[in-house]
Amino acid sequence: MNIVLRNHSLELAPRPVGQGRAPRAKTRWAWLLVMLLSLFLGSTATASLPPTIKAGEVPDLGVSERLGEIVPLDAMLVDEQGKAVRFGDLVDKPVLLLFVYYRCPSICNPLMRELANNLDHLEGLEAGEDFTVITISFDPNETPEIAANTKNEILGTMEHPPKPAGWRFLTGTEETVRMLTESMGFKYAYDPETQTYLHATSLIFLSREGKIVRYLGGLSFLPAEIKLALFDAYNNQPRAFMGTFERFCYGEEPAGRSFVKTVNRVILGATGVLVIGLSFFLVLRKRRKGEEDSPAKTDASKSGSDEECDSEPDGEGK
Repeated sequence: MNIVLRNHSLELAPRPVGQGRAPRAKTRWAWLLVMLLSLFLGSTATASLPPTIKAGEVPDLGVSERLGEIVPLDAMLVDEQGKAVRFGDLVDKPVLLLFVYYRCPSICNPLMRELANNLDHLEGLEAGEDFTVITISFDPNETPEIAANTKNEILGTMEHPPKPAGWRFLTGTEETVRMLTESMGFKYAYDPETQTYLHATSLIFLSREGKIVRYLGGLSFLPAEIKLALFDAYNNQPRAFMGTFERFCYGEEPAGRSFVKTVNRVILGATGVLVIGLSFFLVLRKRRKGEEDSPAKTDASKSGSDEECDSEPDGEGK
């Protein structure tokens, strides 16, 4: 019997004479194959779609610091030469990491150029020897070829470019990159109206164990700030305080090219200001007290002499 649709209802119809079950079985297998292919292609297309801003939606951007957390070291990425690399295999020394997308029309290129300029003036430390710089694109449509071209462009601006292994330019799937960005608190979103990504900028520092230890936000840095962050990465020490006073709280030993804490500078300076201010206050207070006491003494001596003069005639009359 065959099932047919008549007048919006299902009815059983006799199978034509001589019709076997083979065509029906073939049809089932064909439909099953089509469904499997549709599911596979649909999941692949969905995985490559970036987070998209909807109309009227305010995107949640910025960086949420995840200090002390371990990043996914088993994440698989693709390097500039098109070779698959395990992220943890690149974290064999302190890492300076930044998320960008290579075809960014705004802040990504200036960020990488600013970092390149700082690396040129980073005395005593060398990328590839003491630490590794890793740039990861969060655009899943960018290819290793685009990454290689960006690498050549950025390293071409440097006076002392590092070895090829010193600064890596990587790409990856949406799923892998999303896993890495979420683990480090980096947020971004795709704007279909402008066909660009909206995102913040930040340098993220990892220890050789893959622990997040520092963040440096903005588009302008100092070599000293980067060296301080790398110092924390060497010591596997997360640090959230990034005030301007840290430049005064740390100094550099020229002999060892290492940073030492020189809080005594701050203490000495504060103590000096306090002593000078207190001395000035005491001197001023003493002067004012002397000026107030001087008229009082004059009036007292004058009134005393008048009383003596008045008492003398009374004594003679008696």
